[in-house]
Amino acid sequence: MANVKKFNLSPSKVKDFMQCPLMYKFKVVDQLSSPPGIDALRGTHTHAVLEELFKLKSADRTVENAYGLIEYVWPIIMKKNATYYSEVPEVSQIENDAEFREKYHSEIRGCIDNYFKLENPAKLNMVTAQEKWVQTDLDDKAKLGGFIDRVEESDVAGVRISDYKTGKTPTGQFSTKDLFQMMFYSLIWAKEHKGDIPKQVKLLYLKDGGVIADQPNQKKLDEVEANIKEIWAKIQDAQENNEWTSCQSKLCDYCNFKPICPEFGGSGDPKDYALAQVSAEPQAGAAQKRKLTTGEKKEG
Repeated sequence: MANVKKFNLSPSKVKDFMQCPLMYKFKVVDQLSSPPGIDALRGTHTHAVLEELFKLKSADRTVENAYGLIEYVWPIIMKKNATYYSEVPEVSQIENDAEFREKYHSEIRGCIDNYFKLENPAKLNMVTAQEKWVQTDLDDKAKLGGFIDRVEESDVAGVRISDYKTGKTPTGQFSTKDLFQMMFYSLIWAKEHKGDIPKQVKLLYLKDGGVIADQPNQKKLDEVEANIKEIWAKIQDAQENNEWTSCQSKLCDYCNFKPICPEFGGSGDPKDYALAQVSAEPQAGAAQKRKLTTGEKKEG
């Protein structure tokens, strides 16, 4: 069997493999980089604002102070993620174009407004951790890991885990996939805290003010663990046999690897990725303009 390096199996990696094993290969095995976009930047920016908001005293967690944090966290984000976000062309516009910057900030303010409709942060006094890294061993080759946006702990209410999303509230199978992420975190938490299962998991969708919540229990966590182990076995089989299935769906339109995907006439060779990116650039730009014109914009 091929040597499979022990690494962190995160919710996003599991979801990538479930969506398309070939996409997982491009990302994880071949380590092809996916250039970030302004939606990812906006998500990071909004998360940073809320993280700083909870560092303030309860009485100071107001909408106005949250607005003020938009400017405050910008240099922190740029310093921490300089290399990554240097690939986002809009960064220069945000920093040098006042009109563009105001539009960008107004979108973040909209997310903040929706957040305050969902919760009153001044009353959330049991927050014990933000952006908390959690991990546990799955087997001798892999471990589960990920960052939890917010943890609340109380002797009365127990442990509650929350995650912020700057996209729209999903429906159907997409809501199930997002909830899987939270059960994934709950499984790790329970394993690392002597079986203490979080009492609630909650996803807050700041684009439209939606909420998805659930109450984990042992049966649900057992099902999630079995599902993860099954997927991990498939990943190992694909690695051993070098067989990575490509799966075509509507999500292919948002995949950075579409130019080299065999489903769309590509070679499937990761060496062709850089060349495909260059040749596809004008077409991609036109497509993005069309999406922006019609209001079809995807956010993470």
